[in-house]
Amino acid sequence: EPGTGAPGPSGAARPARHLVGGTHGGEAIGAGSAVGREHQATQSGAERAHVEALWRVMQEAVNYNRFLLDTVRRHAPASGKVLDFGAGSGQFAAPLKQLGMDLTALEPDQLLQQRLRAQGLHAVGSTEEVPDGSLDFVYTLNVLEHIEDDAQALLQLYAKLAPGGRLLVYVPAFP
Repeated sequence: EPGTGAPGPSGAARPARHLVGGTHGGEAIGAGSAVGREHQATQSGAERAHVEALWRVMQEAVNYNRFLLDTVRRHAPASGKVLDFGAGSGQFAAPLKQLGMDLTALEPDQLLQQRLRAQGLHAVGSTEEVPDGSLDFVYTLNVLEHIEDDAQALLQLYAKLAPGGRLLVYVPAFP
């Protein structure tokens, strides 16, 4: 919850901001272009290596990953369509699907999409592949801080929510 510190990879608590957005009303806010595609296209070899190294570290952050998974489970609806925005390799999508969630994993990186599909997950590469008003719950964990126009990304996610749908956003508490 707001103000709580989740254990970091070292096991020490770290500050966190955790927002569960309100429900989607009847107001239309527009869709938009694919989020993340530009980042993937401009990512250098060094950036890609850094991302892969970070991914390996995060895979080993057992307590932190358990905290995030429990956070999603606590706020997800009992049924309905769910989107993991920025699914990566499926660290959270795979176990949630195993729990019976009707889950789509959105990941712009084609190699990671292949990993997701190999785990039996439905993977898409952009918000354009998800119909507006079709989702009951969207979660995004440690992703928005990597998107240049994060406000536009949130508007795109909001447009995908059905009336009464919820959006869970978890971002680091660092500037």
